Amino acid sequence: MLTKARNSAILGAKRVLWKAMRVPVLFKLARLVAEEGAQFAHFAAVAEVGKQLDSALGSTVRRGPFAGMTYPSRVTVGSTLYPKLLGSYERELQPCIEQAVARGYHTIVDIGAAEGYYAIGLARALRGTRVFAFEANPAGAGALQDMARANHVADCVSVLGAATVENLEQLPIEWPALVVCDCEGCEHRLLDPVRVSWLRNADIIVEVHQLHGINPRAELRQRFEKTHDVSIIEVRRRDSSLYPELDRLDPSQREAILFERTDLNGWMWLRAKASPDAERSRDVPHQLPPP
Repeated sequence: MLTKARNSAILGAKRVLWKAMRVPVLFKLARLVAEEGAQFAHFAAVAEVGKQLDSALGSTVRRGPFAGMTYPSRVTVGSTLYPKLLGSYERELQPCIEQAVARGYHTIVDIGAAEGYYAIGLARALRGTRVFAFEANPAGAGALQDMARANHVADCVSVLGAATVENLEQLPIEWPALVVCDCEGCEHRLLDPVRVSWLRNADIIVEVHQLHGINPRAELRQRFEKTHDVSIIEVRRRDSSLYPELDRLDPSQREAILFERTDLNGWMWLRAKASPDAERSRDVPHQLPPP
């Protein structure tokens, strides 16, 4: 009898919850609670199996386009460590990164660089490329500098503070150029091809974040569709079987360890239709950093 009453109560609560989801603010609140729950599960799994994973992984990225990159202090800023070491972090973007490495950009601009996963990873893959890494968080900027030194690319990585349209416009861009942007919604202010004119000819990978009152994908598409070919990259669930270091963990632990705090709007891959100075700049000599 008690079981029947409990099940009835649960069903009633679910019906109320589903009706509440029709209210935008309550829907956003439910998403936030779900994300915080996933993050709590991640840290709980780290507490249970972290030592085991530390022994298996060490401090080096295992796979993906940045395999071999060192995390000297095992510090991440605004994200989780194990997906980066495993090579599962933002796996959806790996084909874009591979295309970027194949093209051989002369300038990389990383907006919201955190500890340097993309800034240092691309600097290692594109030896001699100039990297401008913008990171407002002092802890992130410090970790980024440590990563640059540990991976022998400090001489070609400039660690800067917060990005503004003014300091972006003034960057000394050599073509071709790539922007990697993950700045928690500030992309709608910073990725302005009117105020930052060189963006019209740069390729851009941007994580898209919700901004109140606008459709974020549509807003960015409208800005760039005349100058860029626009692709949407959707968020996908991780397949833990691709990472043998997780084989001995329980299924719930594997999923929790692979947790990433990624906006559900995913990413946009904006490829410039024209890069007028690209051919000329390919002839500019670059000094290689030490191996």
